[in-house]
Amino acid sequence: MTMNNLPNSSSPFSKILSTFTVATNIACYHKIHTPMLLLFWLVSSSCYSEILVVMHASAKIDQLSYNQVKMLYLGKNKKLSDDTVANIVDHHVNNPLRDEFYRKATHKSTAKSVRIWARYMFSGKGKPPTVAKNDAEVIEILERFPHSSIGYIKRENLSDKLKIVHVLP
Repeated sequence: MTMNNLPNSSSPFSKILSTFTVATNIACYHKIHTPMLLLFWLVSSSCYSEILVVMHASAKIDQLSYNQVKMLYLGKNKKLSDDTVANIVDHHVNNPLRDEFYRKATHKSTAKSVRIWARYMFSGKGKPPTVAKNDAEVIEILERFPHSSIGYIKRENLSDKLKIVHVLP
């Protein structure tokens, strides 16, 4: 069949052919791209796991809301729910967990959080969080100041010395 002999676009055959072509293109797209998207999702989700906001197991606080965590880490609230002044423990600026935490907990970038804390510090309204190099150092600080310290770690570093007060998925 030559191009001149193809049925016109209003014939039933051309509508069926057109529908079949679209369906075939969609099926091919999904056969090729769906496994790639699934693989990408699995790899990216394994890189970023839940972030746990934790306190020492002996702390009086059992749970904090998302808003409480956000206000503490943005410096807008300095006290925990039991009126204890919070010792906020943060990761180093170059730690990727810090980027993920601030994105999930405050919807702000690490750079923005640094500017916020610098403004508080220079205005005399507050002191910046205690900085830890990694999850192990966060846990060490929480053990040193068990009743007032709050920090965040990856789930795989959770120990029985800690209590989860909030989970960021």
